[in-house]
Amino acid sequence: MGMLIDKISRMFHSLYQAFEKIVYPGKKLEEILALHMQYPEMSQLVGFLVLVYLFGYVYTIPEHYRLAFIIFGATSIFTITYILRFLSEITAQRKDHI
Repeated sequence: MGMLIDKISRMFHSLYQAFEKIVYPGKKLEEILALHMQYPEMSQLVGFLVLVYLFGYVYTIPEHYRLAFIIFGATSIFTITYILRFLSEITAQRKDHI
């Protein structure tokens, strides 16, 4: 389960940098990039600890693992639907330099 979270979250690391370059001004960009590179790492650390506790001590039978995968999948479907429906598109404004 931990390797799955790591693989999924690793896909989004470069998206943080691209998003920040588009949205934030140059002076704050370095500080904000540092924060956004730390947040995924911190969330992985907390997520791994929680999952190890839950699936190592509390929910230890195969039926619990199956149910967890179903819940994770349903949550992903809900999250993707929410993002596509309610979040607005971010577009970059090009600055032409002569």
